Amino acid sequence: MNLGEKIKELRKSKGITQEQLADMLVVSSQAVSKWETGVANPDLALIPDLAKMFEVSTDELLGVDNKDKSENNENVMIDARLARLEKMMGLLTARDDNEALGIILEDAKKVYSFDFTQMPDFEKSDWKLGSSELVEGKNKLIFKPAPSERVVGKRIDPRVINDKIKMSITDVPTIYLSMRSDLRIDLVKIYFTTVENPEWSESNCVRLRYSPGTPTVYVDMSIVHNWYGTLTGLRIDPIDRNLCGIVELLNINLVDKNGSVVYEYDFTDTERKEKSDWTVEDAEILESNNSLKLNVYPVDVKKLVFDPMVQNDNIKINVNRAKHVHIRLKTILENNPHHRVWYNNNIYYDAYLQVYFKTEHNNVYTQDKCECASYRSGCMMDVYVDMSKDPLWNGNLTGLRIDPVEDLNGTFEIERVEILEADKNVGIGGKLSNIENRLANIEGMMDNLEGMYSELEGRLDDLE
Repeated sequence: MNLGEKIKELRKSKGITQEQLADMLVVSSQAVSKWETGVANPDLALIPDLAKMFEVSTDELLGVDNKDKSENNENVMIDARLARLEKMMGLLTARDDNEALGIILEDAKKVYSFDFTQMPDFEKSDWKLGSSELVEGKNKLIFKPAPSERVVGKRIDPRVINDKIKMSITDVPTIYLSMRSDLRIDLVKIYFTTVENPEWSESNCVRLRYSPGTPTVYVDMSIVHNWYGTLTGLRIDPIDRNLCGIVELLNINLVDKNGSVVYEYDFTDTERKEKSDWTVEDAEILESNNSLKLNVYPVDVKKLVFDPMVQNDNIKINVNRAKHVHIRLKTILENNPHHRVWYNNNIYYDAYLQVYFKTEHNNVYTQDKCECASYRSGCMMDVYVDMSKDPLWNGNLTGLRIDPVEDLNGTFEIERVEILEADKNVGIGGKLSNIENRLANIEGMMDNLEGMYSELEGRLDDLE
């Protein structure tokens, strides 16, 4: 029986789970699983703690009698050396900094840990949802964003629209537009829709240069690519810049190649104006008998915002020696037309996680107390965020907030949130600051690897 099998046997005899054993030893449950499956061995420093916990001697735990004690100690030392070598090789071959951090922090001390899969009722925990709705909260935290419409800025974009025009424009090469304003307007846009191209778009748009001294301007539509077929709508955007003030429209004419007016609308005709198919958006119509007078003003620009979050405002721990937050989560993105993708060293990321925090000296969540990390959606991921990059990450923590994505819609599942205490040599991004020195003798160690394994196998055969 090897060491991993012995640990598994003793653990079960005590009636404790892998997670409980991991908590007692202040290591990750993944580490315990690797011991028991023989993938890795515990550090030598943990052997006395394991023996004491299971109420056995270290010799019994290691499966040796006094006669074989010295030989077994050598075997354990060889195993420990091999484990360190494997960890270093893992760092060299890690796909990205996040994977490297996972290797480095595998046995890191946890100063805070919350496992949502062990929580019978999420709604009774200190963790709460924000801008989200709970999908499942018993032994699993699954939630979706609750989208909200928010004002994200101001826009000055008056529009005068007629979407009920029905006429052929194949032989209509010219548009005349008359308008006046005290504003320094130098560009007017006219949009159009046709049966063949029914959307308001920049490809269905013509730009007119305008000067207050020459109120009537015209444009040659024969050079506009989509100006053909049956016209269904016209839209006049009299201001292209963020200017507020008074604009007056007088008339608009469409003229065919023979010089005949095939469509005319006079905005100065009061009776006709009241029954008109022309409508005004984002501007106030002022009383006027000789024009369509518009008062142009800023309007709110609204956007549908997705901002799911889960937060705990009752954390009371000191984080002076704790550098990293570990989140185990799964994100399934849905219906995101503006979905962004990041590439780093040919690695694909499509989700952007943010960790906000607050402390007793600065007890509010703000953007200056936030760190972030890119990750891949679609599968359960272990994401490590280096919080020490933020100078305000110190002292007594009072709250932690996890935003699993930035402005994207989907379903989110979080299994675990941990705050980890790590060695100072763990650098920003998860690389060892002195990795080059530690691996200076890697080639020699690799040359000896085969011989070390052979020696170990022979000694284990002798023990059996």
